[in-house]
Amino acid sequence: GEGLITTTPSYGQSPVIPSDREELCKELELQLQAHSAGHKGTFNYVNAILKELLKQKLIKSKDYRKIQRGYYHI
Repeated sequence: GEGLITTTPSYGQSPVIPSDREELCKELELQLQAHSAGHKGTFNYVNAILKELLKQKLIKSKDYRKIQRGYYHI
């Protein structure tokens, strides 16, 4: 599939969330590294990636919550 489309109002772009398992994992890692490096505008994109991983049953909801708490302190 084409994956999910999210909007990024600050840039006016619509990034596509990959549906391929390996691409999802690579993109998640990249976005979490960007957040750790100080780029704080990654929450919505990371959340969309995590939801796609949940939908494909590649992670469990406890993993989803652990990542959210670990990086975004939710």
